[in-house]
Amino acid sequence: MSFGRQKRLLLGWLALLAPLPLPLNGVVSWPPVALYLIGVGLFLRRANLDPPRWLPLWGMNVLGVAYLPLFLLDLLVLSAGRLVAAVLHLCLFAVLVKLFSLSRERDKWQASIGIFFLFLAAMGTSVHPTIVLYLIAFLSLVLLLFTRFAFLHVLASFGRDDPTLARIPLRGFLALAMGASVLLAVPLFLLLPRVRSPFILGGGTGMGTVIEAAGFTDEVTLDSIGLIRESREVAMRMIEEGGADPDREMRFKAATYEVYQGRSWRRSPQRSQLRRSQGVRFRVGGERPAGWAKIWLQPLRSESLPLPVETVVIEPLATSLTIDQGGAVSLGFSPLEVTEYRVGLASRPLLTGSVPSGPNDGALDSSGITPRITELAARVMGEGSAAERAQRLERYLMDSYGYTLDFQGRSDDNPIEDFLFRYKSGQCEYFASSMVLMLRSQGIPARLVTGFLDGEFNPFEGYFVVRDSNAHAWVEAYLPDQGWRIFDPTPPAGRPSDSGTGLTGFLRQGWDFLVFRWDRYVLTFGLYDQLRI
Repeated sequence: MSFGRQKRLLLGWLALLAPLPLPLNGVVSWPPVALYLIGVGLFLRRANLDPPRWLPLWGMNVLGVAYLPLFLLDLLVLSAGRLVAAVLHLCLFAVLVKLFSLSRERDKWQASIGIFFLFLAAMGTSVHPTIVLYLIAFLSLVLLLFTRFAFLHVLASFGRDDPTLARIPLRGFLALAMGASVLLAVPLFLLLPRVRSPFILGGGTGMGTVIEAAGFTDEVTLDSIGLIRESREVAMRMIEEGGADPDREMRFKAATYEVYQGRSWRRSPQRSQLRRSQGVRFRVGGERPAGWAKIWLQPLRSESLPLPVETVVIEPLATSLTIDQGGAVSLGFSPLEVTEYRVGLASRPLLTGSVPSGPNDGALDSSGITPRITELAARVMGEGSAAERAQRLERYLMDSYGYTLDFQGRSDDNPIEDFLFRYKSGQCEYFASSMVLMLRSQGIPARLVTGFLDGEFNPFEGYFVVRDSNAHAWVEAYLPDQGWRIFDPTPPAGRPSDSGTGLTGFLRQGWDFLVFRWDRYVLTFGLYDQLRI
């Protein structure tokens, strides 16, 4: 094996590894990376044959000029103005072309710079714990590459080009070098600040980047939550101080909606600032907390701050909070990193919100109420107190209708009437929306609420994992003798359930424990933690 062949193969393997995290981070898509990997594979095959001729300098220049219009097309059209994606596509192309033109000694250093840029892009766009494996693999290969380069350079300087002389034991050296790197990295880690979010945000979800909110924005459609009910992405985690009851029901209120618009709901624009009660605390209820919990909310591209319905006190890191007429709390901005906050909990649900002021109140808005809906509501709810009538309606919807996520072939002209009188099946937004409109038709104020229901209990550290699949919609109705009260007409088959059982669930919980510890003690290890050392 000639020295040139060894150098090309080492660079080829390094180039093959460098961009692998990029499509997982959502910074670039898989097709250009796949084309790049195919090209590197062809280069490795050619390098293994060790041909005497490679791409000449003029050929490389022609390819570079030819790529310029493609770069503009990529930037303006294919990447939709995302400069980072277009530049990374250019870098992939440049590295690939440079590999096929490795003929001079200095070419290997130019190729190494391009590969290192891909490595920086991969590291700068990820915060997932698996990036450590990538880092170890890349650094090991880099150490091997530069050690071999140095040794081959020494042999060549003495006029020796016998491949058999280039065989040296490197396992011990690599192990020692990696161990020394870890020993050096630990004290640096304890001293230097870090960030939770990647330096460059991608659009993916598999490697720690932000995920889309569903049902927590200013407008929610009748299928917003259904779109993510199959997703296993983590939305938030919660630890109850003083121990947790894994069997109790948990509801996290994120947003409330009052105005029905035919196929969607809109939030009331009226919001007010929450006032601090003492220090960093915001009070949303009058009772004293019976317990406390700490929550870690993942970036959801939403301003909503999901809170347990028992919340009476909030201790966020934010300087201000707003609350809408339905009692849902917002940050005023969409976090790009994990949001940590502490909440004081009462022993029972305490629903806040404005008291309905009359027939013109948003909780009695008549939009979407038809004569058929009014007639059905009157027949089902019958006579009695408001609480009794609301309970009859809740039970009727729960027992008489089925849960489904399949809406193929359905008309969307009047989805609530179609749900009630034609198809008689739907998802949680349909059940909750129908109950809100039917309650309003009988003079009972009501609003739609979205958030999360329940979560998986992780026994490794006694915390709850709330996923996208726990997203849910329910009803809050105002009863004159009780105030605001929760009703959930969705049948049990349509409510989020804990799927964390068996060996698969145990392994998933173990992995989530590692991810949670990584986020808490690696990514978010900050100044306060450093001062406690």
